[in-house]
Amino acid sequence: MLAVAGTAGYLVVALAFPMLSRRLPNSGTAVSTLSVHYPDGRGILRDVMRIATSRGFAVDDMSTSPASHNDRAADGVRPMVEVILHVHGRGSVNELATELAELPGVRAVISDDVNASSDD
Repeated sequence: MLAVAGTAGYLVVALAFPMLSRRLPNSGTAVSTLSVHYPDGRGILRDVMRIATSRGFAVDDMSTSPASHNDRAADGVRPMVEVILHVHGRGSVNELATELAELPGVRAVISDDVNASSDD
C-alpha cells in the first residue's frame, strides 16, 4: 500500500509540476546572459544599453573583450568586440536578443534566457 501511495504521489508531482510552473510569473530577479558581437568604435554599446533598459531590464554586470582574432568587421579593418551582459527583468531575454540583433552593425547576439520554458 505504501508503494502505491508513493508512486501515485510521484506521478501527481511529475505531471502537475510542469503545468503549474508554466503558469507562474517569470522571475524578475533571475539573471540571464547576453553575448553581443559588433565592430569596435561605432558606438553600438550605447544603443545596446538603451534598448535593454527601455525594455525594463537592469544590467547587473558587463564585460567586454576582443572577439576571436579572425573575426573582423565587414570593412576588414575594425576588430570585433564581444560584450557579455548579465541582465534581469520580467521581459523575454530572447525577444531582447532579437531586437539587438537587428541593430545595424551587430554581427551576432547569443542569449541564455533563464525564464524560457524548455517544454515550449
